[in-house]
Order: sequence, then structure tokens, then C-alpha cells
Amino acid sequence: MSRLSGVRVIVAVVLCLSVGLAVQAVPLQHNGIHHGTINGSPFKATVNGAMEMTTGVVSGTVTIDSVPPQWHPGHAAWSLFCISCANGAREIGDAENFYDILAGSGTYTHTRTYTFPTYPAETLKVSASFSLASNTLTYTGNWSGNTNLVPTDLDSVAQYTQTLLQAGDGLINVSGNGTLWRAGGDTIPVRWQGQYNLGSGHNLPKAREDATIHIGFATTDNVHYTLSGNAYLQVIEPTLSEWGLIVFSLLILSLVTVAVARRKTVVAGAGTNMQVTVGGRLFVAAVYVKTLLVTASLAAVGLAISAGVYGSLAMRDIIGTFLSAGIVAYMAHVVIIRRKED
Repeated sequence: MSRLSGVRVIVAVVLCLSVGLAVQAVPLQHNGIHHGTINGSPFKATVNGAMEMTTGVVSGTVTIDSVPPQWHPGHAAWSLFCISCANGAREIGDAENFYDILAGSGTYTHTRTYTFPTYPAETLKVSASFSLASNTLTYTGNWSGNTNLVPTDLDSVAQYTQTLLQAGDGLINVSGNGTLWRAGGDTIPVRWQGQYNLGSGHNLPKAREDATIHIGFATTDNVHYTLSGNAYLQVIEPTLSEWGLIVFSLLILSLVTVAVARRKTVVAGAGTNMQVTVGGRLFVAAVYVKTLLVTASLAAVGLAISAGVYGSLAMRDIIGTFLSAGIVAYMAHVVIIRRKED
């Protein structure tokens, strides 16, 4: 290869890399329209913004054309904009956002329901459709529900994480927990769950991804809102959860308790000779039921106190607490049996 040809090859490679980096750096534009009926009144909002996929920076504006009474756009953790954040969030490690999963072009749908644990009668629902083309995401959301009892003096929305789980071919479940901060410092918990339908063959690279999102907002008239923040995705590999570790530790401890309880030491004479024998019962239903009633009652009291402090309880916490209570009851009943036999 001549020197001139080598230079041409190098220049071509550099140009290709430059074009690739330039394309990747182009922000993903967001154009959305939301409408529906909230609190029995018409609702309409227009969204414009962008996401820098290489940095995860989010910016945009939301204009509320029709404002329902007793409603705030932050009630749904700013999903008027970030219902689409999974499309252009910054990717960490092996994670892929929807833009890459769809190869920059395609359509998909999404449904989501929001609940407020401290106001159980109130819910918000949205059904949305998305179209991705030419580095622009266009979407329409149809909203319904009631927030009549939910306070509207919101000051900010805390950073939150929502989980994306592969549920089937092209189907991705989403769930999340958020905290809404009121102007006086009080908080309002909000929960949501739903599903994206990206179409057959469009799936997460792994079974689970977590999206971390933070959206700040500012307004002077409660009609025009300026948004800024960031969003990124990362793959979560399966690990033993906190409750898994607790239950596993209790199971190990129960095995040790059983092993110790079954060993009886018999002293032979006045010397130091000892004989160890193995025996004893491992389960007595009547004793276990009594100990279970005690541990389950204590667990219920603990859950009630936690609910009063934090305002809500996750189902995994309830299940984990009572499962642990059952294991502790078994260990206690083994000790009681051992003492009776002695």
C-alpha cells in the first residue's frame, strides 16, 4: 500500500469515527401531547424537550393547556415527560435503552397506574403510544383518574429508581416508588406499575434493568413548567435480596438450634468421662402453634409501627416479616421441647 493510500485509509477511519460520535451525541428530541379527564375535568398538556443519551441529561418544558382542579403535574413523578425516559436514558454497562433496542426507529405502547398509599382512594392511569423516527420521539398519553385528596403544594420530586423486567417477547413490566416533597417539608409516597409493549423481538439484553431518574421543575404560573435532570439505565444481576439474606440466616440458625438441641450430654461417674447421645423430637404441633401465635403477633405489631412511621409497606416486607416469624417460632419451639425433655 502506498503512503497516499495509507493516509486515505486513516482519514476515512477518522471521519467514520467522527460521524459515529456526532450521531451518538445528537440529543433525542421529545414531543408529547397528553390529554384526558382528571378529577372529572378536561386535561391537556404539551411537552417539548430533549435527552442527551451519552450523558443522561434531561431538559424540557411542559405547558398545561387545561388544568384540572386539585391536580399537580408532579403527582405522577413528572411522567408527563419521563414516561419516555427509558427510551433515551444513558446506558451503563450492558444496559440498553429503548432507542437502541428499537435501533432508532419503531412504535410501541405503554400503560401505567399510579397509586398513593396515604390516599388509597386516589389513582391515576395513563395509556400512551410512542413513535420513534429521525432521532425524535413523538408520543400521546391518555390520562384518567382522581387526585382530589392528594395535596398540590409540591416543592420537588425526589430521585427515584424504577425497575424494568422482561415479561415476555417484546413485553417489559415497569414498577417504581417515588417520594413527592411538599412545600412545608412533608412527603407523599407514590407507587406505580405498568407495561411497555415494544413488539416481538425487541427485548432487554438482560432480564432486568433499573432506571434511576431525577427531574427538577420550576414554574412561575403553575401552567408553564421548566424541567431539568438526568436519567440512566443499568443492568441488575440477580442477587440474594435483603429479606433473602435474613431468611437464609434464620434457616442456618434454626439448623444449628436443632443440632444442638438433639445432642444430650450424659456424665458417667464423678470423673471427666462423658457420653454424647443424639435424640429428642424435632416437631410438636401444639407447641409450635403457641410459639407461632406469639411471634406472629409481635411481627404484626412491628409492621403496624413501621406503617405508621413510613406511611406504607411493600408486599415483600410483609411476606418477609411473617416468614421470618415462622422460622423464629420453630427455633423457639425446639428450645421449649428440649427443656421439657430434660
